[in-house]
Amino acid sequence: MSYENIKSVLLDTNLLFLYLTGLYDQSLIEKVSRLSNHFVNNDYFILKNSLKRYNNFITTPHILTETSNFLFQGNIKKFPGLLKRVVSTLQGFEQINQEKNQLINSKYFESFGITDTGIIEIAKQKKTMIFTIDSKLWGELRNLQLPYENFNNIRGKNYFQK
Repeated sequence: MSYENIKSVLLDTNLLFLYLTGLYDQSLIEKVSRLSNHFVNNDYFILKNSLKRYNNFITTPHILTETSNFLFQGNIKKFPGLLKRVVSTLQGFEQINQEKNQLINSKYFESFGITDTGIIEIAKQKKTMIFTIDSKLWGELRNLQLPYENFNNIRGKNYFQK
């Protein structure tokens, strides 16, 4: 299945947090435990390069809430320019609001929770590439034959191409 014509992308929470932090200061990636547990500085550049072909960034209130929580757990006040950068970047994103009853009544809700259920529903309804490191989520997207990128595979390929 070819996904080359897809121009919209949705970043799962961890990758959105990586992207936003890296846009501000890549050196923070290895200083913020929420990021350093999963990523190194170079992952930001791999992600940024992988996103160049997309011209529409999509998010949801649930992803934004989780990302905001990560930012404030990381003591954002130490980095006064970070919040301004986050706000200016997110203003360019398309936000898709989903009806809560649709999500909590979805067959995916019990297994995936509200955020990932919303991501699955967007992938089913809209021609959107989903970027994630969540193996459970990308496994379901693969089973449903929906467009996804497992960022772990992307950075693995990049590592071995050096």
